[in-house]
Amino acid sequence: MTLYHKARKAIRDEDLSGWLFYNFAHRDILADRILAVPHEATNTRPWIYFLLRKQPPVKIVHRIEQSILDHLPGKREVYADREGFKALLKKYAAKGPRVALNYSDKFPQVSHIDHGIVLLLSDLGYLPCPAHDLVPRVLSNLGGAEITHHEKAAQALYKIVYEIWDRIRAHTTAASTPLYEGDVHDWVMELFEKYNLVTDSTLIIGTGKHTALPHYTPSGKGAELVPGNLVQIDIWGRLDIADGIYADISWVGILADEVPPRIGQAFAVLRKARDAAVQYIQQNVKSGNPPSGASVDIYTEQILRQSGFGEYIKHRTGHSIDADVHGSGINIDSGEFPDTRPLGEGSCFSIEPGLYFRDFGMRTEIDVYIHNNKAVISGDTPQESILTL
Repeated sequence: MTLYHKARKAIRDEDLSGWLFYNFAHRDILADRILAVPHEATNTRPWIYFLLRKQPPVKIVHRIEQSILDHLPGKREVYADREGFKALLKKYAAKGPRVALNYSDKFPQVSHIDHGIVLLLSDLGYLPCPAHDLVPRVLSNLGGAEITHHEKAAQALYKIVYEIWDRIRAHTTAASTPLYEGDVHDWVMELFEKYNLVTDSTLIIGTGKHTALPHYTPSGKGAELVPGNLVQIDIWGRLDIADGIYADISWVGILADEVPPRIGQAFAVLRKARDAAVQYIQQNVKSGNPPSGASVDIYTEQILRQSGFGEYIKHRTGHSIDADVHGSGINIDSGEFPDTRPLGEGSCFSIEPGLYFRDFGMRTEIDVYIHNNKAVISGDTPQESILTL
């Protein structure tokens, strides 16, 4: 099923007149993705694609960019100036007053539409409604091929982690030259090519105090990997194909033969919280009551707080995953942007509890998706103990 057909089904399932997409200069990346508008298409004038629940769709395009939506079905209406644009919007207001728009006061990952057009539509008789219940159904509820692509990416990431730690171990025990965070990052990117993966940004390779920074990335060489220090390896990527789906995992190792008790205790609590979160999701999905992202976050954080680590939590338990590593679906979040939407069939997300102290930090991250009423862990066996030399 194409994203366009998923969108049509989504509005039929909701009490909405339609879903109105608007774009100018490709500012709404969700509209472009759902409607398959290529980024290289010239978009110097606003366009509208009005997907109606009971009537054929309508395209409103400027006369010098009339072809931008030609790949989509529907009646084409052409305008030449601002007044003509407003007149066409007014013409169709009665056919779809209660319309979804790509905005939300709750979830910034789905809020892309220009505020000015929301005000204009309101003035013309439309009743704008947030699309935060529609977007996940279209972009983030994974089907068969998408799950396969996600699984392949996850499996490759696990292989990369194993290979990277083997390289770190070999270099640390045998080489006389220093090893830096940037060197490890370069190794990871070499292996991305080997496994046909791509990513969207610099990955997280941190050691020592840098592990206490959740989104640290090395600049240049970065810090040296020295004996006794922790190493956080957080990597994400997707297959280098048009419809690739991301996977995102994080492992932690120590440049020593044994793990100090303080560090080992923190990891043991994180592992307990991570595994308990998966079990909580599995039980609720199996019983027919899929939990909300917020409830999973609360459940996971309670384990960390009851173990005495509450003050060292810096972020939510997880995020949605789809064609973006931080996807447009349901986040495992009860605090930053509380997500009360249920984790339904096809939802894909990370579970990554973390603890961050003054001198070090760590997290253990896995990916989970809901398939056939089961919560499935992607890729391979989650990390059970800190990697050592």
